[in-house]
Amino acid sequence: GAPHPRLLMNPARLQRVRAKAAAGGEAQAAYDALLKKYAEGYLRTFNAERPFEKVLNFEPTGEVNSHQRSAQLEGHLTPAVIPIEILAAAYQITGDARYGQHAAKALVNAARALDADNAVLNSGFYYTRTFYVRALAFGYDWLWPLLSPEERREVKTTLLGFVLQIHADSLTASWGRRPLHRVWNWDPGLVSCAGVGLLALEGETTAAEKAILFDLRRHLRDYLTLGIDADGAGHEGPGYIAYGIGAGPEFAECLREQGRG
Repeated sequence: GAPHPRLLMNPARLQRVRAKAAAGGEAQAAYDALLKKYAEGYLRTFNAERPFEKVLNFEPTGEVNSHQRSAQLEGHLTPAVIPIEILAAAYQITGDARYGQHAAKALVNAARALDADNAVLNSGFYYTRTFYVRALAFGYDWLWPLLSPEERREVKTTLLGFVLQIHADSLTASWGRRPLHRVWNWDPGLVSCAGVGLLALEGETTAAEKAILFDLRRHLRDYLTLGIDADGAGHEGPGYIAYGIGAGPEFAECLREQGRG
């Protein structure tokens, strides 16, 4: 496969980001927040040794129905994976190894603790796994220099398990097996996180990578062409499209950068 990082954090983009970080205005404010509020905060508060402690010991709060229970589980999982992305991005942008080392430790421990056949994760929304798969993908790619060969294999095994699972289910599950089913917001988020994951792993697996990427790209294309009209109106509204499309913008941008449409 191509050298890492291969997802978004190419030299030209990093140069643009670093220039914006010192140019004042909203871009610099966002950069300052990324580092001072989030990355530095996660160094102090994010448990890299046991990132999924609360997830694996999840118990619903109060009298809840199954939908509410699944929402609570998602509320436990997202704080356990978002810091990996934030810290990994901060590492790539700044070169500060503190961010990367903390994220790498959390990434490996997460991959060891929760794979694609986990009973707790399977008890929630199927969509909830998108947040974790996206973090595994960007973590594997952006933290590559800080991972040992053994750690890379462990993260790759967990990530590939999710990619293959999502792709297989997209062919049969109600949310993706027909083009008109793909206008439901679960589909673009699931196929896009799997797509980003496969782009991170490309050339390093024995899976049918080109065929799987073709399918995942087609799913996202169908959602964007069938679920959003020519005026840009999505039938699900801005809140649901923002949630459901997940890593769709990143998957689309990676494909565009690589000349894959």
